[in-house]
Amino acid sequence: MTDLNLRALRVQRRSIFAVGIAVAIAVVAFMLSFAVLREFALQDGIPHSLAWIFPPIVDSAMLSATIAVVALRTINRNGIATATRPVGSAQLSPGTIR
Repeated sequence: MTDLNLRALRVQRRSIFAVGIAVAIAVVAFMLSFAVLREFALQDGIPHSLAWIFPPIVDSAMLSATIAVVALRTINRNGIATATRPVGSAQLSPGTIR
């Protein structure tokens, strides 16, 4: 193996490790969110048999809102999709600065 291949292998291992950590954090955060929202639903008087559905409803609403923000941020006032362009160190969409 060449030195370049060994470096690429190290970078790949680090990337896999970083993605694994991020996935683990996301799973634990979802579990905690699920438990808290389910308990909130039970305290609010929702029957035990239906309390499990409350956390997925709240989480899917947040997920769909996030997807909508990301998808709609590239559409200008005329309904034409435009790519964001880098300006300095920030990403600005057309029409954000007036």
